[in-house]
Amino acid sequence: MVRAEATRLEEIDRVRADFLSTLSHNLRTPFTASRAGLGLLQTSLAARLRPDEASLLGNARRNIDRLGILIDDLLAFNQMEAGALRLDRRALDLRVPAMSAVNLIQPLLAEKNQTLVLDLPEPLPVQGDVRRLEQVVVNLIDNAHRHTPPGTRITLSGRQGRDEVRLVVQDNGPGIPPEERESIFKRFHRLASVEGGSGLGLTIAEAIVRIHGGRIWVEGQPGGGAAFCITLPCATGEMHAAETADRR
Repeated sequence: MVRAEATRLEEIDRVRADFLSTLSHNLRTPFTASRAGLGLLQTSLAARLRPDEASLLGNARRNIDRLGILIDDLLAFNQMEAGALRLDRRALDLRVPAMSAVNLIQPLLAEKNQTLVLDLPEPLPVQGDVRRLEQVVVNLIDNAHRHTPPGTRITLSGRQGRDEVRLVVQDNGPGIPPEERESIFKRFHRLASVEGGSGLGLTIAEAIVRIHGGRIWVEGQPGGGAAFCITLPCATGEMHAAETADRR
């Protein structure tokens, strides 16, 4: 009886994983086409649209961007569950995926009149997967976006140390209760006061940082707010060699 129940649960889990994988991949193609089409419309019709039409198109673009974040999380989660989350490592400046993430998330911040302040004054050399690291930064800024009230400030900062680089996403929202600072990285965990999101963003960010050999944690801020901190091994020599090879 116990063995039969275990087999049944394994089959249910396999079907669930297959369903998530198929659904996520099938959503990716129409999502990409829709996002490209909306972007083209915004560019070509901007001067001819009435304010209400421009607002409607902007809302559609922000919603499609939100859908993209959810699809990426579903795909990454399914790969994590299957033990198939792999990295395409190369020497890079962490500011490159960070800025790509900023460009993706900026329309969502604009919707709530939030300000994103960049403090990235120096190279942040790491060995890593550009796309996965972009996903980490997207998820952290999106998390700050959803937990930060309209009109407030989010800061993305980075510094290079001797052995590691550090990236911090800080907001001045209501903060995270100390008793929840460990559990927020667990799958499907959500703060009770916040709606939206997959409940997977921080779980996926933690997994990607960990397989890069790094750490991620959250700190409370005086007067409220939260700071999500990432450290990754520094790779100064590797990035210099890659830049030299690119110039040849």
